[in-house]
Parts: sequence; structure tokens; C-alpha cells
Amino acid sequence: MPAKPGSISGSSAVCKSNFNKTYSISSVSNASNYNWTVTGGALITSGQGTTSIKIDFRLCTSTSVVISVTSENGCGISSARTKTVTVNLSCRIVLDVSFFL
Repeated sequence: MPAKPGSISGSSAVCKSNFNKTYSISSVSNASNYNWTVTGGALITSGQGTTSIKIDFRLCTSTSVVISVTSENGCGISSARTKTVTVNLSCRIVLDVSFFL
């Protein structure tokens, strides 16, 4: 059975308007797959099965999202590593519109 993944890197506090936020772990010896889950209405938009995922927080319904990851191989599944992310449901990111002009 593979070892429990190491710490999850990525922001610990985000705005609900954030999307494509990256969260990652270092690879685990002998792991062939990584299973990620998120709570609170957040969505994994890419990277499932790898050491790095992108999360969309725009549909969050909770001020607290838990990100969890396990490592897997043919012998079993590790225990989960988790990270709690605080979501500010009322803040918004201001875009620089000059970028689009």
C-alpha cells in the first residue's frame, strides 16, 4: 500500500470568485493514481488522478472547503491527507479590463 500523501500546497484562503486555483502534492513512491475530493460546493476542474488539481470555488455554498487526497496502487489506498480552505463568500476579484482592450 502506498504512503499517505504529504502536505497539500495551495492557498488557505480564497474568494468565492476564484477559479483554476492550483493545489498539489509531491509524488508518492509506488503510487499509480491519486484520488482528490472537495467539499462545500467547490469543483475539481482538472487534474484528477495526478499530483496537481485545479479547483473552481464559484459555486461554493460553505465558508469552509476541505480538500482531500489519497494515493493508490494495486495493493491498496493510503489514508487521506486533507487541507481546509476558508472561502470568503462575499468578496470578488476585480479584473483589470485594460488587459482585454
